[in-house]
Amino acid sequence: MFRFTIRELILLTVIVAMGAAWWVDRRTATKTQDEMRSALQRDRMELHRRDAMLHQVDSYLNDYNPQREQLRNERRITSAFRFNPRRVQCN
Repeated sequence: MFRFTIRELILLTVIVAMGAAWWVDRRTATKTQDEMRSALQRDRMELHRRDAMLHQVDSYLNDYNPQREQLRNERRITSAFRFNPRRVQCN
């Protein structure tokens, strides 16, 4: 018949408890990752939908006002030549 000491039984209990804790942690982590992946996919789809809507509105506005793009380019040029203290280089 097998004879076990208290030390061996405690060691076995610790090993089984650690294995059970690891298994529960992995199961919870997997479930959390799946939920996060589905939320990310849902957010990406919503972002894509909004981007498509914004593109439609932008193309509508460009069709409605053809000078809009020209004005936007002129603003870029004038804003590039505005005084910006961060761009000033001292020698």
